[in-house]
Amino acid sequence: MSVFPLETIPLITKYPKFSNRRDRIAIMAEILAETKTGLKKTRIICKCNLSYKQLELYIKTLLEQKLLARKSDEKGREKFVTTTKGNNFVKNFQALQALMLEKIVQPFTQL
Repeated sequence: MSVFPLETIPLITKYPKFSNRRDRIAIMAEILAETKTGLKKTRIICKCNLSYKQLELYIKTLLEQKLLARKSDEKGREKFVTTTKGNNFVKNFQALQALMLEKIVQPFTQL
């Protein structure tokens, strides 16, 4: 059990620490948002700042959940495109994110 001096308690409750790391749901939403027009794996890696290994795991999950579809372009290259279900996921995620930011940021603007 850690003990904080009384002077630091108001600072902790007044300014909570936010993590700069993305969670899995945010990464999946970002992949889906980027692949609306159809992208190859290399472009997804660059745009979403992922490693190849990470991308493979996310693509597998998104394909299983039918949020992402595998397509071939006119030259036969594999591309990934967001499905209708995936577009709905992105819209709902962005709405939830906006709601959360509104609830979190609003109290700090009143300080």
